Amino acid sequence: MIDVYVGSVATENFFVHERLIPSRSLFFAKALSTTPVTKWHEAEERKIELRKDEPHVFSNYMQLLYRGTLPFKKPVNTSGSDPNTLADEIGNTVKAEYGMLSSLYIFVDKIQDASSKRLALAAFMEAWAAVRADGRRQFPGLDSIRTTFEGTSDCDPLREWLVDQYVRVGTADWVSGIEEKHRTRTFFFQVYRQAMIQRPAPGSGTLVAKEQNYYLDKISES
Repeated sequence: MIDVYVGSVATENFFVHERLIPSRSLFFAKALSTTPVTKWHEAEERKIELRKDEPHVFSNYMQLLYRGTLPFKKPVNTSGSDPNTLADEIGNTVKAEYGMLSSLYIFVDKIQDASSKRLALAAFMEAWAAVRADGRRQFPGLDSIRTTFEGTSDCDPLREWLVDQYVRVGTADWVSGIEEKHRTRTFFFQVYRQAMIQRPAPGSGTLVAKEQNYYLDKISES
């Protein structure tokens, strides 16, 4: 067994089978390698410290590693719920789901577990395709998007998928009323760029505009 210590303030200790995690994660494979040239001190102690990571994220990873499942919340109970309460319950559930998936995706990317990264990406797509209790689909909110963009590199597949969905099916109300501090500039720039790429090329006749279409102030005639 391998000891994995996760967290900086409230550290939790996890025990992982030695043959399992290195077979999935290049980071753990390198850390536990006994090859003299690349040997880390963790290989001798059979102990890994992940002080910058969160215990609940690693716990979700362990569930994925051992069971092949993710801890999605139970479906929202619609019986006796008024529309406002139902909307709040769905919103909270969706936010928690996508928040969990974003954190997990970033973690498995960090430890170089390609299989789990692919599963997490597929889970994003399944969560988006799922019809919720109100009969609607729920796209990842900007909190999840910001977390994803802050924790992944350029050209990451999840980044590309998020941008594609906003361009293809997004509406103005998805981003209306959002405060500046909650915006992710890189994400919105990529949405803008992709929208310009996917729209039909403008013809020469569409480039001419009349000034009266833009002036709001009435000009008094003398």
